[in-house]
Amino acid sequence: MVHDSSEELTWEAEDEWITVAEYDVKFTQLARYVPYLISTKEMKIRRFVDGLVEPLFKGVSSREFDFYASVVDCAQKIEMRIVKTKIAKDRSKRAKIESHRDFRGNRGSSSTRQPRDT
Repeated sequence: MVHDSSEELTWEAEDEWITVAEYDVKFTQLARYVPYLISTKEMKIRRFVDGLVEPLFKGVSSREFDFYASVVDCAQKIEMRIVKTKIAKDRSKRAKIESHRDFRGNRGSSSTRQPRDT
């Protein structure tokens, strides 16, 4: 959902997490319509940071930036770290599931069973 008012200029992705690059493009497009909201570099940086999704906001908001491009770059680096961590967790989870599946599958097919007398 796009908010464009005198109080905020942010992009909120309610059902999806848009990338920092996508957010940067949308933010820049919206900023053209309300230049008074970002009349200084500090205001532009603050508004951009305020619109970031929570994990990125936490990583970026405590830092000082002199340039808009620097804050975008920082947010993208944090985003990549989050993505890499998620991929690693997914792989680990998948490996555990596969390992568990192999263990359960091989257990029932053991050739050490004794035939039953009928």
